[in-house]
Amino acid sequence: MTTQERIIERIDLVQAIFRDVLVRPLEDNLSELVTRLEECDPEFLSLAYEAASYKIAVGKDLSIWKEFLLNYAKKHSVQVHIGLGWAAARMNTPIEELTEFVSSENIRYVMDGSGFYYGTFKKRVAIENKQQYSNLGEFGAYFDEGLGRSIWYSSQGNLDEIEKTIDSFPVNRKPNIWRGIGIAFTYAGGFDLNTIISLKKNSGKFVEQVKAGVASVAKTRITAGTINDYTRLVCKEICDLTLE
Repeated sequence: MTTQERIIERIDLVQAIFRDVLVRPLEDNLSELVTRLEECDPEFLSLAYEAASYKIAVGKDLSIWKEFLLNYAKKHSVQVHIGLGWAAARMNTPIEELTEFVSSENIRYVMDGSGFYYGTFKKRVAIENKQQYSNLGEFGAYFDEGLGRSIWYSSQGNLDEIEKTIDSFPVNRKPNIWRGIGIAFTYAGGFDLNTIISLKKNSGKFVEQVKAGVASVAKTRITAGTINDYTRLVCKEICDLTLE
């Protein structure tokens, strides 16, 4: 298997885990839901929680979403907020309506999820027309971070295609999109040393943002207890640091 095939295999695995949660009915009892989620591949357990968060936020009152976060999913908090962002983008929910349920420091992850949703399901709006789903102000940077993550998946890790897509955006948006690439690259895995070297080269002057994305994944994997060898390798080769 080539490195590119392995990257695609990992992307397919990530997407399959998310879809598997989406297609199954949600248990009414959150404890039963969590029991099922915990059966997921441990490496991508947080992703299963993200998908469940999205389903809860779309199909139930947000008070239930908050109960899920606080009582069952704290160590997957980043991904649970990203899942809420998927729901917010789907339903065009203004940020102001979320502040009752989301602390100010976590709105960034909600906006990341919204950016990913737009980059995945509304490509003409987000990629071709370069539009965000609302007047996001300072949080637009995190929308673009999520948009960057979606570009990694839709491009199946093809760095030349990724660079071409990002180059079509205004220069002030590029750093945040590259940060999203760093997140998606590190989280999905499948790469080898040569791919890491190519990523550093292609990101050019935005490599510090890629490093920030790597660090973000390292932090969430440590919190969730889902550390893997890919994250260790990319921390070493891009950030010149141990994962810890």
